[in-house]
Amino acid sequence: MDNPNVDQDPSQTVTPKPGDPSAEPKGTPSPEPETFTKEDRDKAVSDALSAAGRDAKSITEKTGEAEKILKAAQKAQTDQEEAQERWQKEQD
Repeated sequence: MDNPNVDQDPSQTVTPKPGDPSAEPKGTPSPEPETFTKEDRDKAVSDALSAAGRDAKSITEKTGEAEKILKAAQKAQTDQEEAQERWQKEQD
């Protein structure tokens, strides 16, 4: 009965209870928690802060560009409205 390809009689199979240490596969090491050194942690924090700083700078620059475009569009609209009013007065 040592041949793993031979089916066992289900009545002879023992179902282990949950939490039973004998139910765990043998020879499989339990996963150990991953540990980081202080330097690893400090570098990860530094990298994250650098990325956040670059993102903030980019957002600030794009916001400035958007505000310039908005002001130019508002000025163009105002200029157009004034020109239309002048034309209307000339027609009267």
